[in-house]
Amino acid sequence: MIFGFDFTPLYRAFAAAWGITPSRARVEVSDDEVRVRFGPWLLRTTISNVSDTEITGQYSIPKTIGPPHLSLADRGITFATNPHAGLCVRLRHAVPAIEPFELIRHPAFTVTVADIDGLHAAMETRRGKRFLVLVFISIGHEEAGAGDVGESDSGPLSSDWVAATTAAQVSPARSRTWRMNKLSRPISTK
Repeated sequence: MIFGFDFTPLYRAFAAAWGITPSRARVEVSDDEVRVRFGPWLLRTTISNVSDTEITGQYSIPKTIGPPHLSLADRGITFATNPHAGLCVRLRHAVPAIEPFELIRHPAFTVTVADIDGLHAAMETRRGKRFLVLVFISIGHEEAGAGDVGESDSGPLSSDWVAATTAAQVSPARSRTWRMNKLSRPISTK
């Protein structure tokens, strides 16, 4: 699958000076590889190297306009064509991309493609996992004893499950990627 970048006019003007055009900026996702082409820059990694994806947004224009940008905080690389939204892809093993000598390796990359949800779904599907976020509806104090937590099909729910499912405030934009480690359950995509 090929995902094109979502250029704004301002970003397009600055990117063109670096050889970054809509025809030379894309993310390709195959069954076993992810390739980001951004003008003369190329990032390649295997799908098995992807550890997590998250939709992010509202980027600082001076920090993202033009060529790829390196984060000094975590060495992540950003391929941005707009300041609005993108997909951050975290990797198990860092990969090179920003310079030709492959001295700097990136543990994550962000891309501002036009179809963020589609790219997110393609990455998750090819990784062979789906994550469920279970919502626990607590039993009121009057219905359950002080020590009771509740029952599920598999027996009593532990206090760890209650702690993990306590109502966390998650913004709608981030709720698509939010998950708790104790609640994540891989589901076969077959």
